[in-house]
Amino acid sequence: MHPTLSETNQSLRYLAKMRPFKSFKANTPLKDIALALSSGSHIVGIQGGGPQFAGLKMVASQKTLFQALAPLLAEVSVPVSDIWTPSATSVECSTPAVEAFSIMADKGISGLAVVDSSGILKHNTSARDIKQWVAGKGAAEELVTIEGLSIEEFLTKLRGSSESHVSAVAPDDKVSKVVEILQETGFHRVWVVEDRKPTGLISFTDIFKKLARS
Repeated sequence: MHPTLSETNQSLRYLAKMRPFKSFKANTPLKDIALALSSGSHIVGIQGGGPQFAGLKMVASQKTLFQALAPLLAEVSVPVSDIWTPSATSVECSTPAVEAFSIMADKGISGLAVVDSSGILKHNTSARDIKQWVAGKGAAEELVTIEGLSIEEFLTKLRGSSESHVSAVAPDDKVSKVVEILQETGFHRVWVVEDRKPTGLISFTDIFKKLARS
């Protein structure tokens, strides 16, 4: 655990209130699971387990459901613009890392586009980076501090490389292309760009919203 966490008084109960956990019976239609996973929950419980597991048999995440449905999703021919989120929250590369993650927390989002001074997409940062930093599991050989670093400097140190960890598509690309990218990269979102500038995104949440409505 990163030593910075020892300085906070926030409890597990406090954190749990930020994203309530939902559970479902094993025979619940996948459409209902998709709706839950597109409405703020990134993980849900499947009931049927013993008391030692609080009645849960297993948990299902957005990634679990996506992987199960990927072969079917790969056949979806609708354009990205039909299901995307037509807005992109971004910060410049020079933005302090602390400020960037504060924006994520304040807006209740799990990812940010990191752009240069011209607004061109350069990086993606997400809750995954925060988890790696907290656990001290980044690619850096020594503990990475967040204080005094820009978001670009922080990501470079955490990942041990200045290589861009970001994927993008155009609004008129097919959803099947997004599915292919998500499978190949393990990312949870793909930015939608016009003239290399992020104008929106498409994520597991967007895909599940489409499934739940269909």
